[in-house]
Amino acid sequence: MAMVEREAKSAPVGESHRIVPEKAISELMRLLGDAPTVRIALKESQIIFDMGNTVLISRLIEGKFPNYEQVIPAESPNKMMVSREELLLATRRIGLWSTQDSPSVRLDLKMDELVISKQTPEVGEAHEQVKVQYAGPEFSIGFNPSYLIDVLKVLTDGNVELELPGPDRPGVIRTKDHYLYVVLPMQLSN
Repeated sequence: MAMVEREAKSAPVGESHRIVPEKAISELMRLLGDAPTVRIALKESQIIFDMGNTVLISRLIEGKFPNYEQVIPAESPNKMMVSREELLLATRRIGLWSTQDSPSVRLDLKMDELVISKQTPEVGEAHEQVKVQYAGPEFSIGFNPSYLIDVLKVLTDGNVELELPGPDRPGVIRTKDHYLYVVLPMQLSN
């Protein structure tokens, strides 16, 4: 789950919650390019994005969005600081050993070191060490590498802080610019 919060220069009085289809957001991201501003207008069943030369109109999804705040873990003291680029590249390389039957990679947290590994009988095994800043308890946790890659490739900070409260608890990345990403752990197969 990913979430970003931004303050609007002007907004309607009171809270306004709407569900915008993913396809509309993807198209908006493609169209934005270098547009300096986007004007957003809400109607009963539509949202309008006005970028000057381009206007995107989309139907809104009816209904109430699930209470996502319930799944956001409280901040954890177990934090690992790591180079975003190093973690991204290592996760991509080790993720190549993942299969449909065994999609998770293993992360072994140790003092100032992270070992990312994968062992698959039909493919082989691989492991890679990454230097980190970490002083919490040592443990192993499994993640789908695609979910880690998804967040690491869009962040721009040189280093990321990954909160890891325990081997069976979600990992969380929070950034200074109000971006939050929750990734659920997977059962380790090796």
